[in-house]
Amino acid sequence: MNLRTKIPRMVCCIVVLASCLMCTGCWDATEIDRLAIVSASGIDLMPEDEMSSAPPKVLETLQIARASEMGSNGGGAPATKTGSEDAFLLEQATGDDILQPMDIIRKRLSRKLFLGQRRVIVLGENYAKHGVYDLVDEVIRNPQSRLRTYVVVAYHDTAQTILQVPYALNRLPADAIAEIEQQGSLPEVDAKTFIQRMVSNGDTFVMGIEKIQPSPQDGEAMNNSFALTHIAIFRQDKLVGWLDGDTLDGFLWMYGRIHRTDTTVTIPGVPGHLTARMLTIRTKRSIEIEHGKPKIAIHVFTEYDVAENGTPANLNSPENVNKLRKALVEKLTRQIQSAMDTLQHTYDADPLGFGDQIDKRYPTIWKAIRDHWHEVYRQTPVNIEVDVQIRNSGLTGPPIRH
Repeated sequence: MNLRTKIPRMVCCIVVLASCLMCTGCWDATEIDRLAIVSASGIDLMPEDEMSSAPPKVLETLQIARASEMGSNGGGAPATKTGSEDAFLLEQATGDDILQPMDIIRKRLSRKLFLGQRRVIVLGENYAKHGVYDLVDEVIRNPQSRLRTYVVVAYHDTAQTILQVPYALNRLPADAIAEIEQQGSLPEVDAKTFIQRMVSNGDTFVMGIEKIQPSPQDGEAMNNSFALTHIAIFRQDKLVGWLDGDTLDGFLWMYGRIHRTDTTVTIPGVPGHLTARMLTIRTKRSIEIEHGKPKIAIHVFTEYDVAENGTPANLNSPENVNKLRKALVEKLTRQIQSAMDTLQHTYDADPLGFGDQIDKRYPTIWKAIRDHWHEVYRQTPVNIEVDVQIRNSGLTGPPIRH
């Protein structure tokens, strides 16, 4: 065999051997039934010991999905019905920081703790008031933590209480919380967004989750549940208060990223109520510097359909449609003003990031006011402009019952 024939064969052998080295297989594969898959976690602050000067300890609660709920049982179908506590188990431990309880739980489990599928982090109200910087540090440093995990705060409650509550429509409560966030009627806040706002020049916010207890009138068929009904306002890393009612609605209009909501109004001199359904919304929030002082401008444009007419007014009449439009403008303006008053003067917080806008547009001015921005923010005037269009007032003319 001459040299010309040997060289191609040698090259071919080298290529084959090199390819074998890269075919290492799935060396780090782990079977699902060997994992303790965390679907949600909760953090609470333990009551302070009056006899000790040590800082309060942290209670961590992990909601762990049973392997059958991850589709590993025969046929791939979950073994438990929706709304059952058998779909998950809770593990708890206390420690001086967030990592210590996690390590304690890890050591007593027979399976490997896995955070890669964690969908929700629930913060107890007391813990959120104390400060959440250690949570931010853990989420950023832990390679298993997903930045798409949702963050919520327990409204006047603890995280462990929320994580104990099953949800009627989902096997795993964590899935229910995530799906409610994704519906679009309320702001969707994940860990990435939460952290980015916290480390920027503004403050931040997340949704508040509340345990719903059935009333005696609901009967035995109703079970405990939960709902996202409030917005938690943070100044830097500490919870300072809640938005609900008109202040919550006003905040949603300013935030702008909502897909659907209904607004009920009354027309002066006309009995009954009208309900309009929002179709589209465009919001512009800006802050300008005029004569060396900041001025906030909020412009909201929204389109509505009439969802229900509980009045004798004929909405085929342009005059009545204009009255409805005016009533909607007045209500939205009042709600936005209420929200801004609460943020500026009650909570002294800037969760919509007006300070961040000044930093980007007027960096020199921002350097001069950064250290006392919240004081400047309290005194900043706000101009609110609301534009409402009625796209469809109905096809039947006057209400049928009238």
